[in-house]
Amino acid sequence: MNNRSPENKTLIQNLIWFIYLPGFLFAVGTGMIAPVLPLFARNLTESFQLIGWVLAADFLGQVVSDVPAGYLMERVGRKRGMILGLIIIGVATGLIFLVTAVWQLFVLRVIAGFGVSMYSVARHAWLADGVDVSARGRAIAVIGGVFRGGKVVGPLIGGTVAVTFGQRPTFILFTLILLVPIMILVLRTDPNLAAEQKQQDEKNRKNESHLKDFGDILRNYGHIIIPAGTGAFFAQMVRSARTVILPLFAAVNLGLNEQQIGTILATSSLIDTILFPLAGYLMDRYGRKYAIVPSFVFQGIGVLFIAMSTGYWGLMFAACLIGLGNGISSGTMMTLSADLSPKESRGGFLGLWRLIGDAGFASAPLIVGAIADALTLGAATIVLAFSGGIASAIFAWFVPETLKKEPVAAD
Repeated sequence: MNNRSPENKTLIQNLIWFIYLPGFLFAVGTGMIAPVLPLFARNLTESFQLIGWVLAADFLGQVVSDVPAGYLMERVGRKRGMILGLIIIGVATGLIFLVTAVWQLFVLRVIAGFGVSMYSVARHAWLADGVDVSARGRAIAVIGGVFRGGKVVGPLIGGTVAVTFGQRPTFILFTLILLVPIMILVLRTDPNLAAEQKQQDEKNRKNESHLKDFGDILRNYGHIIIPAGTGAFFAQMVRSARTVILPLFAAVNLGLNEQQIGTILATSSLIDTILFPLAGYLMDRYGRKYAIVPSFVFQGIGVLFIAMSTGYWGLMFAACLIGLGNGISSGTMMTLSADLSPKESRGGFLGLWRLIGDAGFASAPLIVGAIADALTLGAATIVLAFSGGIASAIFAWFVPETLKKEPVAAD
């Protein structure tokens, strides 16, 4: 692919303005509250089970809205879907500043989950439509790298703000940060998106229904989405360990504060960021599985080391190992699902895919909370670690390789 051609220059510019820069700022915000939210919930309740529900709340919101978000995105368009999602996230998160009870925190996190689902499905569809399959792994891996770069900066800011000014101001700062990508998306124009929106408006005027696609997806693509979705379920479970179990284990078992936790999370994300080019190279050069399978093995082992940690540096080592695995997996789930999604029903397919993966994210905090209340946080960590091995096994043996290489002609 010639990066100097006018078409590719336009694509790169659009990726930067519509995907990479907004994604980076969104990641800074989410990374900023990562070391704060579990401890904020802990100040509202002593129950690990209730804390688990709070940490699962945004993913529960995503699970409920992933499929509707896919169809809503088909009606409003990719750009409008991203803007709407970011507005919902920003408002719901900023209102946490006023929370006085754990149920209020839960409700606001569920609402934020609705926004995350809308933003993520619209962004995913934009990429699947606009990037050729031969370069898709690299383009989407960059998203993973950008997101991880934001997660390097965010925890450092959030931990420092929480220690210096208190936990609540971090949620207001999150909202202020999100105003920037919202304005970028509102002000930036793109002829391709305009054409897409014109076509979509024409469909809407004809009252064409997208809901019929859901039944078609289950009938025609169930043999693909069931094994791949199951693998994504366990993959997202082990991925959630860094934001769910690590901050709680650090605070409750090791007595670390928000700034120390933020530094650990930022260091882990820095390793992610360094490795995202390798993920894209592996996916586009050798195949998607060459990045997917080893990544979740490393993450499972890293989560297991959390349970074995006895101090700051032990937990740092575990976090770095998780970062290694997660870096190799940068963009893998998005690339795989974009490869598998049918062009004629892309919104519905990607919505269903996200529903399954987000169910894995949502399940992890609930499992952690239940086991921690019944046994210990260490026991919950060990259970979560095994999901990495399960994910790797499913992708290795039950999911087809989606990178189709052209056969080499004989001389």
